[in-house]
Amino acid sequence: FLDNVESGNKLTKTQLQSHEKLKTRDLALLTLMLGTGIRVSECVGLDINDVDFDNDRIRVIRKGGSESFVYFGDEVREALLNYLEERKNLTPDVGHENALFISAKKKRLCVRSVELLVKKYAQTVTTVKHITPHKLRSTYGTNLYQESQDIYLVADVLGHKDVNTTRKHYAEIVEENKRSARNIVKLRKDWQCIKGDTLPLLCGRISPFIILIILLINFSPFHISSLKRLNKQLCCCKISCQWNIIHITKLAYIIWIRLMR
Repeated sequence: FLDNVESGNKLTKTQLQSHEKLKTRDLALLTLMLGTGIRVSECVGLDINDVDFDNDRIRVIRKGGSESFVYFGDEVREALLNYLEERKNLTPDVGHENALFISAKKKRLCVRSVELLVKKYAQTVTTVKHITPHKLRSTYGTNLYQESQDIYLVADVLGHKDVNTTRKHYAEIVEENKRSARNIVKLRKDWQCIKGDTLPLLCGRISPFIILIILLINFSPFHISSLKRLNKQLCCCKISCQWNIIHITKLAYIIWIRLMR
């Protein structure tokens, strides 16, 4: 998506005419939205002084008029700096001098303009899905939650007053993470090693046939100490059936004796 914003790939000839002049602004705006999850209304309401490069953050006015600071990463920082270099050469209309994002008509960008902007570039990526500014915000929230696993952090960054609102939006991901966590806690260790020269016991699930082959090919039953090497080989086996190595060793020994006769 952002690659097409920068290159103009798959834009129409008419769209390409204005793309060269506005691509730095468009890239900065969309990178900011994708990199912070701010609302489109918060984005168009930004002034130049709201960007704090010393702390890598922006000051936004949330719903209800509350003030909040949202931090941005290196990609957003670079895109904003490139745009602000061009922004210095613009002369906005009276009353729009402080606006961060300026339209081709030299006025502050409005919500509708950003919606059309997102739609234009989204059509270069897919004609099936309907991508909106809110979808960009949702994408950021999803990525942040998947990386942090902290629903309270996501709620705070997105400006949700109630964390249950965040849970509702990302309920499917929350359930998937809970489902994935079902095997994280192990109740028993896979191996038990008994002190002394006794053989290790296999508590996991490994095919007795595989173990038998390993024993017959690699080990002599008269050198029990060499079975220490078996641990590493068995750790790589994830096949199933519960057997005790001692039992299998006895079986291997019987087969060995018959083969030697």
